[in-house]
Parts: sequence; structure tokens; C-alpha cells
Amino acid sequence: ELIDNKNELVAESGIKTRADVEKLKSIGVRAVLIGQVLCESADIEEKFAELFG
Repeated sequence: ELIDNKNELVAESGIKTRADVEKLKSIGVRAVLIGQVLCESADIEEKFAELFG
């Protein structure tokens, strides 16, 4: 699906690993909504760094 460059492509579900984030970036996703995986983590800051560090 083509997206014009006036809109941002956001992924909102099922993102659990850095590989997921990297795959989404490679196809043009510019923002991700992370919820469950952070809420279930014992250390939110560590998990965030793992995903985006």
C-alpha cells in the first residue's frame, strides 16, 4: 500500500522485540505504539532500551 509523504505510518500492535522495531523501520514505519510488552516487563526502562537502544 502506498502512503503519501503527508501522512505518518504508525504500527500499533504485537511489537515485542528489537527485531520487530527494526523490521517496521525498514518498511517505512516512523512511530510505534508499545504497551503490553512494557507493562508486563519487570524493568520498563531496561525493556525500552532493549527495544530502541
